[in-house]
Amino acid sequence: HTYRHVETLVLGAGDAGRAAAAAAAGRTLLIDEQPVVLDPPPGVDALAETTASGIYDDGYVVCYQRIGDADVIHHVRASRVVLAAGAHERPIAFAGNDRPGVMLASAVDNWVGLGISVLLAIYLVLVLVKPERF
Repeated sequence: HTYRHVETLVLGAGDAGRAAAAAAAGRTLLIDEQPVVLDPPPGVDALAETTASGIYDDGYVVCYQRIGDADVIHHVRASRVVLAAGAHERPIAFAGNDRPGVMLASAVDNWVGLGISVLLAIYLVLVLVKPERF
């Protein structure tokens, strides 16, 4: 078990999490469940392979870290907790969602990135997780 006191705890080391950690003042801890935290901001402590298993009152967070065969429980007390856990694109169920031409926004993004022309239909509905990509 370890005990940490920080001003800011950021849960998630994706783009938004790293930006939040970089903007935070004081002692900052960045955790992510991935095996490696890529490009952590300077001056920020980062824990890879770590999951927040409980968030409680007054900024108390219990984190579980897998280090090889050993497990470490981190008891973290933070003045601010930032949840930047990311998003998953999920299909919306509707009649006809399995018809040709119905696709997720990430599929359209991949097609456009590959230079494939996309002919839009008469009706178009976009439900986006990352609207800045379009």
